[in-house]
Amino acid sequence: MAVRAVNILNSIQNYALRIATNKRNGAIATSLYDLGLMGDIISYMKQVTTVACKLKVPVKFVAEIEETLQAFADACEWVNQNTPPELTSKTKMQKLVYNEVRLRFGLSSNLAIQALRRVCANRKTARQKKRNVRKFSPTSVSYDARIFSFKEFDYTVSLKLLKSRARFELDIGNYQRGILKGKEPKSATLVKRRNGDYYIHINLNHDAPDPIDTKDVLGCDLGRVSICYTSGRNPDFSSSCCSR
Repeated sequence: MAVRAVNILNSIQNYALRIATNKRNGAIATSLYDLGLMGDIISYMKQVTTVACKLKVPVKFVAEIEETLQAFADACEWVNQNTPPELTSKTKMQKLVYNEVRLRFGLSSNLAIQALRRVCANRKTARQKKRNVRKFSPTSVSYDARIFSFKEFDYTVSLKLLKSRARFELDIGNYQRGILKGKEPKSATLVKRRNGDYYIHINLNHDAPDPIDTKDVLGCDLGRVSICYTSGRNPDFSSSCCSR
């Protein structure tokens, strides 16, 4: 959340700077760059909740899930090793290696696109953190609405695998059921945990709540390492001395 807040502020500042510059230069039309910045700002006004749901996986599907995880990871690793390292545009990446990825790794159209997007996203993250892209492990696969669906009436999900499309029951409790009630998720991530269990991380989009106008409350971004950060020069308050 802290990084997200910084991104929002950066987008707003960049947009304001562009508008001020355009006015000084007598420009009337808003450039595509400005529209992109506005899109960034609007996108940050959405909240994304991820619900981790355990899958009931019949034995007959275990091998195909493993093959899908491996093929997806192999495709990501190959793309990362065989494309210009500075390339992070999803559109340019798709034009460059989409067909070869499908032929080499047997991925469906949308699974191949998700692999390309995963590489682009990981490269951007690595660039921000000034480190190399980490090796892709066969532990997760990204899904969009074309290759994933959720049905509330029986709490099942449908996933496109390497060779087929399968439907799985969710092994969840009232907490997850309450969050998923009435929702129509459009994306998810298939995850294999260290203990061998399979989970589907379902993404739910919400409109961000309106900010509360108050002078008596300080909002804090709670973290794992530090309790909260201040905007001034004061150091963050460490949670190392706290216990639950």
